[in-house]
Amino acid sequence: MDMEFLRTTFGKPYTLQTNIYIKGSADGKIIGREMKFHLWFDPTIDFHY
Repeated sequence: MDMEFLRTTFGKPYTLQTNIYIKGSADGKIIGREMKFHLWFDPTIDFHY
């Protein structure tokens, strides 16, 4: 599982991208999913619960 905060344009909202893969990548039969969630807050301002 991989989680990344993405922000490419100043002033635009951050995006949380998640990547989940199973069965590895060596056998060529990768099973996985990537999802993007547009955050309604700036995660760099303060600690959030």
